Amino acid sequence: QDLEARCLLGEAFLMAEDPAAARQAFVEALHLQPGAARGFYGLGRAQLMQGSLPEAMAAFRRVLDSEPDHSEAHYYLGLVYLKQQKDQAAKTCFEQSIAIDPSHAQAHYTLGLVLVNEKAYSQARAAFAKALELDPGHTKAREKLARLETPTEQL
Repeated sequence: QDLEARCLLGEAFLMAEDPAAARQAFVEALHLQPGAARGFYGLGRAQLMQGSLPEAMAAFRRVLDSEPDHSEAHYYLGLVYLKQQKDQAAKTCFEQSIAIDPSHAQAHYTLGLVLVNEKAYSQARAAFAKALELDPGHTKAREKLARLETPTEQL
């Protein structure tokens, strides 16, 4: 049982939406290699799925301590902040994720959500449009963009 196998198992559990089993697999991976960024990244995702926000935040920060250019860790840390209604911190994380990986459609979309909260509608429109350009099947981005195009409708 090596780190790779434990992490792959954890990722399979995440895909199956079984965060408790995923969490266990990533904890086991971290016992095998205590500082492994991949283990902390998976653990953070499992904790986020379980609603354990402080623990998820700590895990994503551990990833970023060793891999500051980890686009996905910035993105997921932004989700933690968004769930905590810390929009400015979330916005910063999504912007960092996009700076590292401009093709991250979901980061553009969630940045758009924060911009709507800030009533920065023009910037939100651009973020949703970029998400849709990168992922033409992104129905939520398409819906938000359509609502922004209709001035009388609320998001």
